[in-house]
Amino acid sequence: MRRLNPSLDTPGVHAPGAWPRQTGWRSTLRSLAFFGIVAGLGAGGVAAGAEELVVRVPDPGFTVTIPGLPQITLGPHPAAAQNPSARLLGSSADGVNVSALTPKAEGASAQQCASWLTGSTIARYAPDLATVQMFPAGANAWVLLYPFKAGPVDQLKAHVFSGNNRGQCLEIHISRLGATPEQRRVWFAGFRGITVTAQ
Repeated sequence: MRRLNPSLDTPGVHAPGAWPRQTGWRSTLRSLAFFGIVAGLGAGGVAAGAEELVVRVPDPGFTVTIPGLPQITLGPHPAAAQNPSARLLGSSADGVNVSALTPKAEGASAQQCASWLTGSTIARYAPDLATVQMFPAGANAWVLLYPFKAGPVDQLKAHVFSGNNRGQCLEIHISRLGATPEQRRVWFAGFRGITVTAQ
C-alpha cells in the first residue's frame, strides 16, 4: 500500500488514498493498548436518553447510528471542492458540530481504516495522551474521544471510524463547544453501541 502523508490543510479531512508517514503515532497506539479497554473503558456505558444521530453518506453508501446524540441536519461539506473526501457538515443550536468524511486507503479493512485514521488524527491534533480514550464501539466501529483546546475555546471531540472492507474508509467527526460539566460527563460515557452499515 502507498504510504503518503495525509493532508493537514482541513481538520478532519484526509487525502484520498493517503497513508500516514512513519512517525511516533504507531508507538502512541501501542502505548494506549489500541482497540483494547483503556482505563477500564469500552464495555457498556451508552449515554442516557433515547436520542440517536443517524448519518447517511451516499456513494459510497454508509449509514451510521450513534445513540445519545440528537439528529442534526447535514448538508454538503464546504471543503468538498478542494477535497472530495469531505462529504457532509452540520451543526446544532447548542454547539454540536458533525462532519462526515470518506477517505480511501487501497485494500484496507474497516479496522485498518480505523487504525490509520486514529494515528493521523492523533498526529494532527496532538491531544494530551492522558486524556485520550480509544475503544471498539460496535461490530465495525471504533471511537477516539478527547478534550481539545483551540486558543480560548474548549471543545470535546469524538471521531467514529469504520470502512467497507474494500478500501473505502469512513470518519464521523463530532465536536461540542462550551460543554457543561454534565454534558462532559455524558460525552465521555457515550459513543457506545454504534452501528455502521456499509453498502
